[in-house]
Amino acid sequence: MCEQLLHHMLQVRHIGGGGFGEIYEAEDLATGEQVAMKLESSWCSRQVLKMEVAVLKRLQGLHLF
Repeated sequence: MCEQLLHHMLQVRHIGGGGFGEIYEAEDLATGEQVAMKLESSWCSRQVLKMEVAVLKRLQGLHLF
């Protein structure tokens, strides 16, 4: 297992990816929470990123699983 520190997130393992970026399991070092972290592709358009942020804001706080 390869671990890498990015800001206050400890990247633990690669989960998957797609056209807009890669998804990693990570640990938030500030809270100790296990989280999913998405690293966006540098070529991804600003409009796509804004749309994703809007969707994530609407989902924030919902317990979907």
